[in-house]
Amino acid sequence: MPSSSSQNPDEPSGLLKILASVFSGVLFGLFLSKLDTPTENDRKSVHPQNNPRPETPLGPLQIPVAPQVPPAPTKQYYPDRRKDDTQRWKKNTEIVAVGIAGGLLVANIFVTVGTWKAAKAAKHAANTADATLKSSQQSFETDQRPYVVTDGVPSFSFNAKTKKVNFAEASIRLKNTGRTPAFDTFSAVRFDRWDFTGPGKQKTVPALVVAEDTVFSNVSEGMRIYNAEAPEILRRILLRQDMAPGANNYFTTNDLISPLPESDVVKLQNGDTVLIFTGIARYTGFGHTYETAFCFYYLGTDSSVWHYCAHNNSIK
Repeated sequence: MPSSSSQNPDEPSGLLKILASVFSGVLFGLFLSKLDTPTENDRKSVHPQNNPRPETPLGPLQIPVAPQVPPAPTKQYYPDRRKDDTQRWKKNTEIVAVGIAGGLLVANIFVTVGTWKAAKAAKHAANTADATLKSSQQSFETDQRPYVVTDGVPSFSFNAKTKKVNFAEASIRLKNTGRTPAFDTFSAVRFDRWDFTGPGKQKTVPALVVAEDTVFSNVSEGMRIYNAEAPEILRRILLRQDMAPGANNYFTTNDLISPLPESDVVKLQNGDTVLIFTGIARYTGFGHTYETAFCFYYLGTDSSVWHYCAHNNSIK
């Protein structure tokens, strides 16, 4: 009786051959699948009818590989590759529309430039008319406004008892020479003496001008309290007077601020001392405030002869 462990010696070699065949088939299938996988250079649209590669049957262990075909690109038209199918009448319409738009643009530019020039000319004409009107108004005011000026020169008082001139007191009269009334007329006046004797004082014309300006500056400073910002009480107690055209009804008398003894009259005669009479008259008209400045000085032997100062005789 044969033993149970005895086998046919050809069976192992046949099993090995089968395993080797299966392994070879797997390797071959993997190799073919690698060959069928598309690369970056192979990603093109290829239609099956244009594929020159013949179809081969699949091996027993070959993995089927589906061809990777990218979607067909959308249809695009390029100016250098397509035929323009736009209809002729549509092209002509577009050209005409563009031409009309361009014409309207040019016409609008000309209209805008013309409007700007017209506006500029109108503005210039308006400015000219306004300047002419203001000039006419100013000329009319200058011609018609009130002018309050001194009616002659100052005059000394005369002492009837002594039959002598009183050099310590002088008066002046104002007159409206304008064509319209002067309202609320008032004045600030200063009557003072100036000596040229003493150290550093010289009897010259420049020294006399300095003396005139110094005395007038005191009047100008005192006039500031009557400006618009002055307290109302000051303006109420201030003597004001209306003056009709041609009227000389404003009269003011002022005493000499620095005393002049009888012994100093000789100084007036030889010019060592001068008397300065200066002031400012203020009045209103045409809704404006006007001023007249006046300044006189006296020296010599004739009491009726006064001289106009070099400065401070003006009308504003």
